[in-house]
Amino acid sequence: MDSSIFINITKLIKSQLGLLEFCVLQLIQDKNFKTLDLLLNNQIELREIENCQSLSDFAPNDEVIGEQVSNLIRDLENSGWIKITGDDLLKNLEIRQKFIELVESNDLVNRIDDVEKWYQEYRDLFKVIPGARVGIMGSRQAVIDRLRRFLKEHPQVTKEQVLQGTRRYIATESPKYVMNAEYFLYKQDQFDKTTRSKLEAVLEDFSERIPNDYDQTRNI
Repeated sequence: MDSSIFINITKLIKSQLGLLEFCVLQLIQDKNFKTLDLLLNNQIELREIENCQSLSDFAPNDEVIGEQVSNLIRDLENSGWIKITGDDLLKNLEIRQKFIELVESNDLVNRIDDVEKWYQEYRDLFKVIPGARVGIMGSRQAVIDRLRRFLKEHPQVTKEQVLQGTRRYIATESPKYVMNAEYFLYKQDQFDKTTRSKLEAVLEDFSERIPNDYDQTRNI
């Protein structure tokens, strides 16, 4: 699981939240509950240490730390940032529209609009496949529409991640079985009629198997 947290400082300031609270909301939005658990327990413990007169006075108390975590989560719910959906506070949390609108509004619109500037770069990755078959690049408009849809449904994914994930897929798949550029983004199953994204599966796979390498693609 990727443990990186990427913070938009402008959005942080606009939210008027503390850094810890903003990071918590970002992790809930990304559904990264494992990192959320680590972050909260670590940071709350540090706060307890800071409240001591000296480090020698500090004695870790899981009950106190647990109470502080609970209070922080409930404060975020009372402020309208999240919704608690179950008894386990760190596994039953949903982000509310208030935070989504704050962090995604202008950024997401701009990134979706920018697709027309780089969609051809994405399509060109497919034409260099050895023995590439006719139609491997997909249609221009279908690729643009599906890239826009993918970014809208996966607001945390960047252009660089899309391109890097595509390169990895092409490099590891047999040329004969590489999907064309539009189907790689979304394709409807002919049997159950559900629409699936191979790119989504590839990005999830790489983030879980090689988090350090995958994380570097975010900073290209």
